[in-house]
Formats: sequence, structure tokens, C-alpha cells
Amino acid sequence: MRKLALYSDQIPGITDAIDDRIREWLVGTPGRIGYLPSSPDPERSWFQDRSAYYARLGFSLSYFGLEEEFDPSHLTDLLACDAIHMTGGNTFQFLYWLRERGMLPMLQDYVAGGRVLIGVSAGAILMTSEIGTSLLCGDVRYRGIDGGPALNLVDFAYAPHFDGSREEVTKFSHTFPGPVYAVKDGGGIIVEDDQIEAIGPVEVCHRSVWLT
Repeated sequence: MRKLALYSDQIPGITDAIDDRIREWLVGTPGRIGYLPSSPDPERSWFQDRSAYYARLGFSLSYFGLEEEFDPSHLTDLLACDAIHMTGGNTFQFLYWLRERGMLPMLQDYVAGGRVLIGVSAGAILMTSEIGTSLLCGDVRYRGIDGGPALNLVDFAYAPHFDGSREEVTKFSHTFPGPVYAVKDGGGIIVEDDQIEAIGPVEVCHRSVWLT
């Protein structure tokens, strides 16, 4: 059973409806969330910011580095968390290190086992079958990674930080077989099993046709 929360951004008081769904999923658990960063955070500034965000929901964060601080012995602990949070940042860099650490199959199995996966911006894009939408956000290609599938947990594409300008999303959707969800900050997508629910300011384009 899939339990996926895809944010454009996490904003207290604005994305509460998405937060509430995560609360529902984690009822009866310790509420421990593993934090996977898209890039190193040696001073833990981004981590502390997200720790405060989740603390107000009653959850705790545990940091797991992918690059310099990666420790394979910590993977068991990560996969034992009640949910995993994948941060924003450079989607291409994030995908490169997930591949390097052999973590894509682990995360796919984690979701298949009914666990909760949370993605913000880049982290949300990584749940899809095509990360090319990250170019629409200004991400820079990294070590030969310039598109293609990531976790392949859903059959739609995800374009966060949508500013209402449809031209580039329309162009992308022309060659993508499924729908493209264009999500403004404050919006997101909840996937529960086979149900897909758009929450907040979300528009959908399919093969160059806007459905909302």
C-alpha cells in the first residue's frame, strides 16, 4: 500500500492539510522520521529547520547523510523509521547519490511494505518516473544525470514551485505519456494505495491539454 506525500514546499499554516494526512498515517507509531538530505548539511541548518517543522506535529527527525557522512551500517536504522523525509535541493545530485549508495531498491521496498515516504520539491520529483521536470525549477545537471526515472513509484510527473506560467509545463507534457501535476507552493499530492489526491493549488496538464 503506497503512502506518499509530495509537497512543493512545507509551510506552517499553509500545508496543514497534507501534514494532517501524515499524522493519520503515523498514528500509533513513535513518529520517528528519517531525514535524507539532497546535499551535505554539516552545520545541520536545514535539518534543524525541518526538525522544528515536524516537532510541531509531534514527530522527531533523525539525520542520515548520503555523501561524506554516509555510513552503510546506519541503513537498517533508517529503514526502521516510521517515515522517511526526502529534502528539496538539486534533484540530479540527489538521484546520483541515491544510485551510488544503492538506495533506490531499498526505498521502493520500504514503500511496498506500507511505510510512509515524504518528499519536498526534489524529494517529491524523485518519486516519479521522470525527473526532467526539475529543469523547470532551475536544477543543474549533475555528473551525467539529466533526466529519466528515479523511484518510479507513480506514473505522473511532478512540477513543484509552479508560478502559473504554463508554457514550459505544456512543452514538457507533450512528450510525457502521463499527467503532469504543476504544484504551487502550499500545494501537494497525497497518494494512498491507488488513490491520488491533489491538495491546495495544483493544476494538471496531460499531453499539452490543461485539465484544471
